[in-house]
Amino acid sequence: MAREAIHPAQGLPDFSIFYTAGRILRDRQGSRLYDDALQESVQRSFSPLAVQRRGGILPYNHPPFEALLFVPLAHLPYVTAYLTWFLVNGALLGSIPFLLRTRLKALGHAPLYLWLLACLGFFPIFIALIQGQDSILLLFLYCLTYASVGRRSGFSVGGWLALGLYKYHVVAPFALPLWRRKRLIAAFLSVAVSLGLISLAITGWQGLLGYPRYVVGERARREVCLEFAPGTHREPARADFSHGPGGGAPRDPELLTRMFLAIVLLLMMYTAGKTLWADSGRRQAMLALNLVGTILISYHIFVHDLSLLFLAVLLVLELLLSDRPLPNATRTTLWVCIAILFFSPLYQVLSLHYRQLQLMAIVLVIFFLGLLSLVHSLHTRPDGPVSPGASEGR
Repeated sequence: MAREAIHPAQGLPDFSIFYTAGRILRDRQGSRLYDDALQESVQRSFSPLAVQRRGGILPYNHPPFEALLFVPLAHLPYVTAYLTWFLVNGALLGSIPFLLRTRLKALGHAPLYLWLLACLGFFPIFIALIQGQDSILLLFLYCLTYASVGRRSGFSVGGWLALGLYKYHVVAPFALPLWRRKRLIAAFLSVAVSLGLISLAITGWQGLLGYPRYVVGERARREVCLEFAPGTHREPARADFSHGPGGGAPRDPELLTRMFLAIVLLLMMYTAGKTLWADSGRRQAMLALNLVGTILISYHIFVHDLSLLFLAVLLVLELLLSDRPLPNATRTTLWVCIAILFFSPLYQVLSLHYRQLQLMAIVLVIFFLGLLSLVHSLHTRPDGPVSPGASEGR
C-alpha cells in the first residue's frame, strides 16, 4: 500500500472504483460499466492526479449489482462521499459486537470498548476502513450469517451469505461445503439468481456476458497481496507454494497449485459433512475452518479481504476460552496463529518494506491445520446426548 493512498482528497483510496461505478449508473450508462475509457473519463473528472500517479485507472471489476449501492453517494462530491462511506463502515463495525456478544458467551463478557479496539486493531480491517473498501460490509454480512445460524433458520443464513456475492471468490467457496443444508442452499441460490437478474437489468446481456472476460483480462493489472499463482517481479506479489524455501524454479506450479486448492476444498467439504450443527462448538470450529479455507482457495486476496479472518478469530477464541478439553499442541498452535494475525507491524514490514505479504499465507495454512485438529478434537471428545436441534440450518 503506497503511503499516499490514504489521502482521500486526491482520489487515491480504493473507494474511487465504487464512486466511479456509482457515477456511471447515475448517468444511466450501465451498459458501459466495464468500459475502461468511460471509467478513465469519470475518474479523471474527480481525481486527475490519482490517474496520473497510478499510470492508469483503478478499474471497477465487481459485479454490476454492487454498483447500485453507490449511486446515492455518486450524487455527492467525492470527498463527501468518501467520508460518508467511512462513517457507514464505522457504523457496521460498531454493530458487530452487538450482533455477536450474546452468541459468544466467553467473549461476551468483555467490555464493549475492547471489542471496538479489537476491530480497529486488526490491520486488514483498519486498511479496509481507510481505503473505503467494501470488505467491512462483507464481514458484517458474514456476522449476520453466523448470527442467523443460531436461530435455526437455514433460509436466512443462505440469504445473508448470498448478499456477499459481490465478492464471489470469498463467498462461493464458503457456501459449497454446506451443500447438504438444503434450505440454506435454496436461499443462497434464490438470492444469487435475483442478484444476477438485477445485474442483467443494469448492463444488458452484452455487458453481463462480457463481465467474466473483463475480469480475466484485468487480473494482470491488480496489486494482489496474496494469491496462489506464479508471479514475476513486475506482477503483483503472490504466494506460490510450488517454490522451495530458496525461491528456486517451480516444478509444474499450476498442477501443484490446483492440487493444493483441491485438497483444501475437499477437507472443508468432508468436515462440513461430518459436523452436526446442534453442537455449537463443533459448528463454530467448522465455520472458522471454512472461512480460513475460503481465503486460501480464493483466486486472489487483497489485504483488506483478510478482514473476514476477524470472525474466524472470534469463533476460535470463544472455543479456546471455553472449558472444552483440547490437545495442548492444538491450543498452542491456534493461540500463536491468532497472535501473529493481530500483530500489525508484521503486515507493515512484509507489505511496505519487503513487498512479501504473501508470506502470511504460511500462517493461514498453519491456522487451517490447527482448525482441522480442533474440529477433530471436538468430534472425538466424549459427548452427551445430541439435542433435537440437529437439523438446524437445513
